[in-house]
Amino acid sequence: MHKDRTDQLIYDVMDEKFTSFVENNRSLFEKMKYKGVIDVAAAFKEGKLCSTDMLEDPFNVAYIGLTDWGEGSLIAFMDKSFNKIYHYYDVE
Repeated sequence: MHKDRTDQLIYDVMDEKFTSFVENNRSLFEKMKYKGVIDVAAAFKEGKLCSTDMLEDPFNVAYIGLTDWGEGSLIAFMDKSFNKIYHYYDVE
């Protein structure tokens, strides 16, 4: 087990960050039935999303794509050019 965050691998840190974001915003994703694209800045301004740090460096998430995928849902985090930043496979 790691003693502090500085000892964690970058993947572990990223996974922890995005997992927390998904858990905090699960109700919105469920309302959308895990289908569609979310404009992150607009959704945050409307009070639909929790977390402001995803909009800024180093993440710069501009869009979130949701789709059903097998036994769960695939959540794609994208920048303003729709380049993938991170994919998260959500299985409840």
